[in-house]
Amino acid sequence: MFWNRIAALAEVLLILALGNLVGEALFAATLGPVLLAESASDLELATADGLLIFFRLGLAAAFGFTLLYLRRGITPRQAGVSLNNHSLGYLLQQGVVVGLFSSFFIALLFATHRIVPLGEGLAAWWTYNETPINLTFLVYFLGTSFLIPPLTEEIMTRGYFRVRMVESYGVIAGVILTGLVFGLSHTSYLNGDSMLALFMLLILINSVVWTYLAQKTGSVLPPMIAHAIGNGVGTAVLFNIWIPFLIVTIGLVLVRKSIAALLAEILQAWKTDAERNSLWQGLLIVVLILGAALVSLAQIGRTPTLLGLGMFCIVITLVNLVLEKKQVDGNREVLGAAD
Repeated sequence: MFWNRIAALAEVLLILALGNLVGEALFAATLGPVLLAESASDLELATADGLLIFFRLGLAAAFGFTLLYLRRGITPRQAGVSLNNHSLGYLLQQGVVVGLFSSFFIALLFATHRIVPLGEGLAAWWTYNETPINLTFLVYFLGTSFLIPPLTEEIMTRGYFRVRMVESYGVIAGVILTGLVFGLSHTSYLNGDSMLALFMLLILINSVVWTYLAQKTGSVLPPMIAHAIGNGVGTAVLFNIWIPFLIVTIGLVLVRKSIAALLAEILQAWKTDAERNSLWQGLLIVVLILGAALVSLAQIGRTPTLLGLGMFCIVITLVNLVLEKKQVDGNREVLGAAD
């Protein structure tokens, strides 16, 4: 069991790294030379930013779903890339409710920052604030915030990551660890800036709630909607804090019962989850891997460390893939013999 949990985390980290590396290389070999040329217009540069995210995260999701299918025969549809027999209206409602919940705290953070400066913040935020609202801005906004990140990140995280981690750690532990891995993928926020540290904390909280929403509904559509709303409001507050802050506050008041019910469900699921203690094993594995990475970075430099950790993840993932494939085939043979 402990081996499977190590393998699950190694596999997820490998897929995240592999998607980013291959996606960036593929973009550089195809569209990059055109969109990033010295003569490129602002619109082309804005398009490039969005497409690069699509290449990197889209490939990570594709690699992850491929492994899910090879290991257990799980299709993207079974992993949540579907309506999962729910009505579209129900899933949209769930996404909007949780999106308002997420947006409230994002708007509150920015409102506090306007009154009492908390730090430098992220450069992209102030780029938004200083950019005139035109076609270039809309393309950049859709590509880097409102459309492509929610689409690709949710399919990858709330689809592949969630299924893989819940399978090995149980529901609540898997949900929380998925949120942690997603948060750690935003390590650009960990630079000693208080504003960014608080923002990353919100990412972790929202990520856990969005992951549980996907687990509850069996679909990635609600967290995709919630993510888009959170990103949209997070950008809107840069232009006029009070209007979106007022809107999401009113919205949160109107849906507070739904939010309270969702949080109560998470608490109840934690109490009844037989695998809840596996969270501590998962956190231990995360700490050990991060500790080894930090020590190695300090001693032997960045490139050898990344290569070493990459080979570690590849070996564990491949060995686990072979062992689980044999186990599944063996179970099928037993069932066939029994029939």
